Amino acid sequence: MNTVVDLTFKDGMQISAKIREHEVLTDVPADHGGADEAQTPFELFFSSLACCAGVYAKRFFESKNLSTDGFGIRLVCESDPEQNGMRVAKVNYEVTLPKDFPEKYEKPLMRTIDQCTVKKQVLNPPEFEISFLR
Repeated sequence: MNTVVDLTFKDGMQISAKIREHEVLTDVPADHGGADEAQTPFELFFSSLACCAGVYAKRFFESKNLSTDGFGIRLVCESDPEQNGMRVAKVNYEVTLPKDFPEKYEKPLMRTIDQCTVKKQVLNPPEFEISFLR
């Protein structure tokens, strides 16, 4: 099954992306001509990485009947100084574990988070092409 994303161009630099019946808005900062009312496409990409890790982690917690109270994931993206912030050199998942999280589950949780399908796409990228339609 193919995934199809349809774009709608809104006011200013805002663009809406729709997959199935779900829509997400992007924008750019004011100093780049936008209204800064939504994440940039670049930021949305990293949000996708973080949310994917979160989905896998949530399933892990549910499978072990563990509470997610006190659990969190923060994605820290370190910019490549040679690329003026236009490329990220390192992505670090900072995982905050609940106080009562069993130590025996730390490595299995790490392996589970590492299975994120978005991350796998980055590590094994698809082929890109552009087609013009009239």
